[in-house]
Formats: sequence, C-alpha cells, structure tokens
Amino acid sequence: MSNHLAYSPTPEVDLSHASQSKRESSVLDQDLAVDLDAWRAAALDGIDGCDRPMVWRVLLHVVGPHPTEWAHELDVKRAGYAHLVRDQSPFHDNNLDHNLNVVTRRRDLAKEDETLLHDIQKDVARTHVTLPFFALHGMASDWMVRILFLFAKTHEDIGYSQGMHEILAPLLYVFGTDVDLAWSQHAEADAFAAFECIMHLLAPLHLTSKHQPTRTGVQVQMARLHTLLRQHDATVWLQLNSLGVHPEYYSFRWYITLLAHELEMNDTLRLWDALLADSKRFAFVHYVCVALILSHRHALLDRQADFGTCLTALQSKPTVGIEALLAKANQLREVDRRADLARVGRSTGGIGLSNK
Repeated sequence: MSNHLAYSPTPEVDLSHASQSKRESSVLDQDLAVDLDAWRAAALDGIDGCDRPMVWRVLLHVVGPHPTEWAHELDVKRAGYAHLVRDQSPFHDNNLDHNLNVVTRRRDLAKEDETLLHDIQKDVARTHVTLPFFALHGMASDWMVRILFLFAKTHEDIGYSQGMHEILAPLLYVFGTDVDLAWSQHAEADAFAAFECIMHLLAPLHLTSKHQPTRTGVQVQMARLHTLLRQHDATVWLQLNSLGVHPEYYSFRWYITLLAHELEMNDTLRLWDALLADSKRFAFVHYVCVALILSHRHALLDRQADFGTCLTALQSKPTVGIEALLAKANQLREVDRRADLARVGRSTGGIGLSNK
C-alpha cells in the first residue's frame, strides 16, 4: 500500500458561496429545490458522466435537495470526516495541516485492528487492477483502505466483510475522476458519506430477516430471485433446479456488491444510475439478476450442460451489453406490474397502483 496515507484535502479549495464550483453555481442560479422525481427519471436512462458526481451525491443524501444549502452541508460532513481521520485512522500523523510524504502504521493498534487492516488491504489490492485510477500505489487505494477501516470502526454493527470494497470502488471512481476540482478534491470524504448511505441500505442483507428469522436478508433475496426466475422463464428455472444450481451458488455476490464485481466499471456506473434512481431503491436489482441469468440462456439449456458448465456461465459476465440487460430487466418488471394491475382491477373493479 502507498506511503501517502495522510489525509490532506487541498486547503485552498473552499466551497463557501464566494468560491463555488462552476457546476454548483449553475445549479444555485436556479435558486430552486432539486426536482428529485425528474432527476430520478433522467437517471433511469443514464446520467452524463459530467453530471453523475453531483446527481449521485443528491441521490445518496450526501447533500439535500436544496442547492443553496450544499456548501454548508458539505462543509459539515467533510469536517466530520476530517475529525474521524484524526481520531481513529490506523496511520500516524493524519494531520490536515500537513501533507506528509511518509506516514507509518501506528504501533499501538489493537490486534483486531491489525487483522482488520490486513484484510482490507488484501481486498483493496485486488480491486479493478486494470484501471489506472486504482493503481496499487495510487491515492485511490489509500482512500479505500482508510474509508473501509474507519467505516468498520464506527459501524461495529456492520463491520467489514469481503465485498464492501466492490461497493466503495464505483463511488470513489465517480467522485475522484470528477472534472470539477472543487468537488474532486474532496472525493474521499464525500465517498465516505455516500458509502455510509449505501451500506445502511444493504445492511439488512447481512442480518436475520425480521419476517423469516431462520434466514439472513440475503437468503431471502436469493429466494425471491428463485421465484422470479420461475415466473419469467420456467424452462431455465427447471433446468437449473434439476441440476442443483441454486441461487446461493451464484447470486450471493451479485446482491452484496450490487453486481459491481460482475461488470466493467462503466457498465457498473450505468447500472447504478438506474438502481440509485429507483424509488424502491434496490428492488430493481432482482430483475437485473433475472436478466443476467437469461443472457446465458443458450449455454444453460445446452444438451451437454451440467452443474459445472451452468455455474461457470452464471459466474461469467453477461452475454449482452448493459443497455440490453437493463432493457430486459425493465421489460420483466413491466410484465409483473401489468399483472399486479390486472389483479387489483379484478378485485376492486377498478385500476390500482402496483408496488413493483
């Protein structure tokens, strides 16, 4: 890991109203609250790369819907992260007033913290190794280690588990490659706030289900996937079921990483535009997972298919592009929505709203 782990956002960058970024100023000129419904609708169709850092900050509650309050909200959250770094970072001299060239691991780390740090560094070293942004000795890797360590220390009910680095990576990539330097200078602090939001939404996956106490949340979601696949393609479902290729063998990672491990970075960003914009948050991911399975339909139904070949196919990248995958997922969801409307209409004599 790099020897540049001192947390040091450029001090001259100030998001006060006197020195707002061009992006922020253009939004503030409107002096209106963000129309979240309109932003979500636009995000479903994909967000322009230049706008994504701002839109994701809003959708992940790093800032609220009122642009005139963004400067204050960001100052408060960034200052809070800076204090957290000072108090709990595993490295020496994380002083915001000094950009140290060499920092060392604290010698007073507890044994469990040493183990935690080792596990995080091991996972980070394997993250998107082909992307220059995540070069092993680059700042992005340093940011990831610190964010994941501090999150685990301050959220002991969630802690750290393998896969969290996959969730963090797209956030850091979006915020850290922002062309607006007034925002990208604070990529680490803002990514921490966004990561907190996503992890709190995903936390139920790792906990016992309230409705099914014998199962964890992710087991309940995999069972939902099993049911949806049967509804939408009984032939594929029967084939996988007969071969014993159950969702727990291939979809666990899909859920805990929101498919970030399965897709290239640009495709992950496009998928997350849709997931973050969904009014039901991550409910749409079920349909994306079904669409991913169906993208391998030909291989799964091959006459020579067996447990191994099917599992290999399902652990491979989808055979269609991201837009085709999302289009299929939307089509599947619309089928269910229409079925729900028909059921409600029959039971009430009128037309009701689906909760899909």
